[in-house]
Amino acid sequence: MRIATAAVMKRGVWAAALVLALAFGANAQLINEVDSDQAGNDAGEFVELFGTPGTSLTGLVIVFFDGSSDLSYAAFDLDGFSLDANGFFVLGNSGVPGVDMTFSNNTLQNGADAVALYAANGSNFPNGTAITLTNLRDALVYDTSDADDAGLLALLNASQPQVDENGSGTGTAVSMSRCPDGAGGARNTTAYTLQAPTPNAANPCTVPVGQETWGRVKTYYRD
Repeated sequence: MRIATAAVMKRGVWAAALVLALAFGANAQLINEVDSDQAGNDAGEFVELFGTPGTSLTGLVIVFFDGSSDLSYAAFDLDGFSLDANGFFVLGNSGVPGVDMTFSNNTLQNGADAVALYAANGSNFPNGTAITLTNLRDALVYDTSDADDAGLLALLNASQPQVDENGSGTGTAVSMSRCPDGAGGARNTTAYTLQAPTPNAANPCTVPVGQETWGRVKTYYRD
């Protein structure tokens, strides 16, 4: 009986792994959550990736683009890092829970700006590099009640909206999060919602009715 139970459990684990692999592809990772704005001196900024647990991030780079020029202002080479056992990786300020790689406080600009994930090296993106679609894996174009940036929006699939972190009027208290984790697909922003930040943890997707604004559209999540 114990042997049979163990076999069933093992099949369940492999089935779950297969579902994740099919959902994300063999080596797919997505930008899953971003928090660019906090009260006072920004010290809780982060970018979270999500995908198949344990996947290596070697050969990838996260790039920050400035909306005032549509040029890069920071790049973070992910060689040697992997997604954790729950499928998360966090790049952020040192005080962010579960952070894996850090950058200085007040680095991630509030928008209109963009975060992009490329299959490339950090050396391919010295500061001042123009946006490119070559080897682009995923991107988020966002703002804090700013006008859309047509140049940066080229990083997204056609008709995908720029996400307003202040769309609910509480931009310093929320993050921009895919709901559920990994939803929407690469270079798509329609699955993002605004909710309390959850770095290195699952997005709860239980935004109260009346506070569902993301980007410039509304979606609805209920318990």
